[in-house]
Amino acid sequence: MDLGRKIDERLWLLNRAGKIPFVVSGQGQEATQIGMAYALEEGDITAPYYRDLAFVTYMGISAYDTFLSAFGKKDDVNSGGKQMPSHFSSRAKNILSQSSPVATQIPHAVGAALALKMDGKKKIATATVGEGSSNQGDFHEGLNFAGVHKLPFVCVIINNKYAISVPDSLQYAAEKLSDRALGYGIHGEQVDGNDPLSNV
Repeated sequence: MDLGRKIDERLWLLNRAGKIPFVVSGQGQEATQIGMAYALEEGDITAPYYRDLAFVTYMGISAYDTFLSAFGKKDDVNSGGKQMPSHFSSRAKNILSQSSPVATQIPHAVGAALALKMDGKKKIATATVGEGSSNQGDFHEGLNFAGVHKLPFVCVIINNKYAISVPDSLQYAAEKLSDRALGYGIHGEQVDGNDPLSNV
């Protein structure tokens, strides 16, 4: 958790110094990310989003690899320097590649969950999103598909209040975002994101 924060802080400083063009901070979300990573088993598939630096660091993407990505170097393990920074990917670690538009990782993770089910593997696929992503069509379509087909899929919504500039009160009418799960026929639960053990 601490290493993820230290890398994040350094990326922020490098960006402010004009050394790297782009940074997406996940500071303050480390407890949720580490709790989620700790609960995964070998063979599970993940579709993180661009604030999940502590998560992917825990999963084995090194600080060196993260900085190669930030500087757009050809040895970047995520994309060979062709993707934006913080767009994590590792076939060896079952971390699915992502796109910049928010919520696009949901259909990818749901598709991975479908493949796991069809292959008879007792593993899960996960995706993380911010609360702003939970209003996108990809989110609703993905969760509906996962619910209809009873897929081994877990979606973690991190309500970090970062949804660009729209306050929560104008994003959704539900009292809790976890209440939305009922509409898809899946279990939803709200936990304290600052307590890593509540995320396991």
